[in-house]
Amino acid sequence: MTYSPNAPMFKPTLAYARHQFAALLQDQAQGSGNFNTYRQAILEEIEALRALGLPVNDWSVKKATSSKERQQLPINVDAFAGTYNHGAVMIILMIVGCFLRVGDEIRAEKWLRAALWLENLLVGGGKKLFEERYKRILDKTAVQAFLKIIESYYVLSTGV
Repeated sequence: MTYSPNAPMFKPTLAYARHQFAALLQDQAQGSGNFNTYRQAILEEIEALRALGLPVNDWSVKKATSSKERQQLPINVDAFAGTYNHGAVMIILMIVGCFLRVGDEIRAEKWLRAALWLENLLVGGGKKLFEERYKRILDKTAVQAFLKIIESYYVLSTGV
């Protein structure tokens, strides 16, 4: 299926194709250890999110430096479209996994917070339900361990 330039932002077939291409790139990067291939996979996943109608604010794939940049979510939380689904959350989790592979925990955390925010918007249930719903992908991509590290950091730093 092709889309005209005037087609709505929601293009699920294009999102699926971009996501599948990103998965191939991730497999290739895993075999070669090439960080640039992981970064290319991240960009393809971001394009998949755009095709699902999710506005992305942060397209960068290099390490974040400013504290302001670290705090902002990489997606536009003010422009909600009813077309979002759990597929977008899964794509975001793949982005998190890629950032972890290239050693960029700052961007991984930003995207993980975006996944949690989107899941809460779509389903609710907080972090516990999020962990249950996405257990397989969290374990497969090592995001589960990263989530625990972030959680313990916030508990230690905030005392909450």
